[in-house]
Amino acid sequence: MKKIVIVLLIAVSLLSLNAVFDDYGSSARARGMGGAFYSVSNDASAVFYNPAGLVYAGNNVIVGYTDLWSTGYNSLINGAVSYNLGKAGTIGLGYQFFDVSYEDVTLQSEKTVGIFHGFTVMKDIHTELTMGYGVNLYNIEFYDQNDSQTAFGINIGALATVRQRTRLAFSVTNVNNPKIGKDYESDLPQVFVIGLSHVPYEKVTTSIELKQEFGEETQVMGGLEISPHDMVTLRGGVHNKPNVISFGVGFNVNNMLVDYGYNSHSNLDGIHQVAIGYKF
Repeated sequence: MKKIVIVLLIAVSLLSLNAVFDDYGSSARARGMGGAFYSVSNDASAVFYNPAGLVYAGNNVIVGYTDLWSTGYNSLINGAVSYNLGKAGTIGLGYQFFDVSYEDVTLQSEKTVGIFHGFTVMKDIHTELTMGYGVNLYNIEFYDQNDSQTAFGINIGALATVRQRTRLAFSVTNVNNPKIGKDYESDLPQVFVIGLSHVPYEKVTTSIELKQEFGEETQVMGGLEISPHDMVTLRGGVHNKPNVISFGVGFNVNNMLVDYGYNSHSNLDGIHQVAIGYKF
């Protein structure tokens, strides 16, 4: 009986903190940049941010893990892979599993699996325009239900590069306004992002972005990447609502990638996230 009460208390507290399929942060690299990654998106994790960035990802695989808010019962596992198809663009696959568990009881399980495609619309000596699109399959299960619920969401994105140093980004998540649930439908988050990234110096990238989840206040995000050495990249970032400070570090040794990202939280414990990857 005591165990059941604890399980129910955890479930109630989690429902008060999160909507289903919330933006938990799908990349350790992006977390280190304060989430301001939609205009950068140049690795396989572009499938979670801006699919137009797949054009710059090449052949890449990334797998990540975090215990959200350091609670011990919010585990987030995700992964992405991109593969260049030549003139046909780049295809990307992504998955994300978010489980809320207490001892041997899974209170809530969210699974997202998606397929994406990025391609070049036009390119000349000074400018380039890429676009991307994809579909996510969402699946959710709860502790007191024997059946699962599913929904489909469509994502689109675009990146305009000017003189190889400045990028303008546009991204919409769940543009089709999907809903999930049988007796009580819930809207899945619709997210609209515009952003700007700039490379003022070689191996230095800055980004500033506006993120709007429909029905919520606009979030301002800023990020920075500096590579003092070919094998090391340092990252920092901030965003508001909630007010967050982030930092991170990445290592690249013979195309083997290791990333770490951390962000504080105004009301909860900070989040540590790690990822490993490979460029092939």
